[in-house]
Amino acid sequence: MEELLSVEARYAEAAGARSAWVVEASHAPAALARTGLAAEAVLVVCANDFEQAFAHGFPCRCVRFLNAPVVDDFVGASIEARSAGLPVIWFVNSVGCRGLRVADVRSLAARARELDVLLAVDNTVPSFFGCRACELGAAVVLEALDRVMAGAGPCRAVAVSVAHPHGRYARRRYTDECAAWAFDHMERMRAAGSLDVTGRTGELATVLGSGIASMPARMQAHMDHARAVAEYLAAHDGLRSVSYPGLSSHVDRSLASTVLSHGAGPAIDIELPSGWTASMLFDSLDSAYRSSPAGGAHTRVSALDGVDGCAVRLFAGTDDPLGVIDDLDRALAASLRDECPSR
Repeated sequence: MEELLSVEARYAEAAGARSAWVVEASHAPAALARTGLAAEAVLVVCANDFEQAFAHGFPCRCVRFLNAPVVDDFVGASIEARSAGLPVIWFVNSVGCRGLRVADVRSLAARARELDVLLAVDNTVPSFFGCRACELGAAVVLEALDRVMAGAGPCRAVAVSVAHPHGRYARRRYTDECAAWAFDHMERMRAAGSLDVTGRTGELATVLGSGIASMPARMQAHMDHARAVAEYLAAHDGLRSVSYPGLSSHVDRSLASTVLSHGAGPAIDIELPSGWTASMLFDSLDSAYRSSPAGGAHTRVSALDGVDGCAVRLFAGTDDPLGVIDDLDRALAASLRDECPSR
């Protein structure tokens, strides 16, 4: 356990956080539920690519869903709960939702502090390397550690970081009371044994420690390869849309340059033409694109609406992006032939 505590301290330093706790959970919403941070709160959630995780992990009456990370929408969705004196948590992806929207974390954090609301950011897509969410003002930051551990972790785990309670915004110093409360809460949970990882802590600490050390080089490759693949896909006339925050066509392109570091993340959202399905694309790709470990070296694709839908998310790996582009080119051509055999 001491070894894991040391690695948690290394992660917190790398993420610019006050402290971090590794929680055994499959994704950020599950980790948030396990911490108890939201046990008595109303959650205002902007994660329309992950709504089922909240529907299963929290009482439906306590969750309000938004479709875009807009500050005024978060405020409006919180009015009733705040009027009733209920605690409120805003949950947003630094990069996420359909179309990979980029959240204005600084503005959200400033408004959250004004309203005494806890801002929790899911930083899984860009990682601590690609977005310094704590330093941007988030009180709590969650990151699924698959990519940090290069897909080789002994269990699914999420890092829950809490920001330093004092910071600066618009040249003024501030105190985030919610961050201070979250730190005390997490310390109580750790002391009660509620956050303990079940077994294999030594292996988890070793893999995570090695991953933190190698993360900058690996994550830079993920991001660089994603940009190359995104530029190819954006030029493909057979796709309905391609969303990647690094493309000039993306709605949050300007914001991405102020929120993200070292690139625009490793993820690309693709909308296939009408009549195509994700399964048609997947059937034309090697099975490794679906079966390789999450966060590992191999590029992965997944269906956002199930295999019968047309929305696909690609996570670029550290594998050869030209090889990935060739594979996608052949798969898209094969899918087009299947749909329109007369061509």
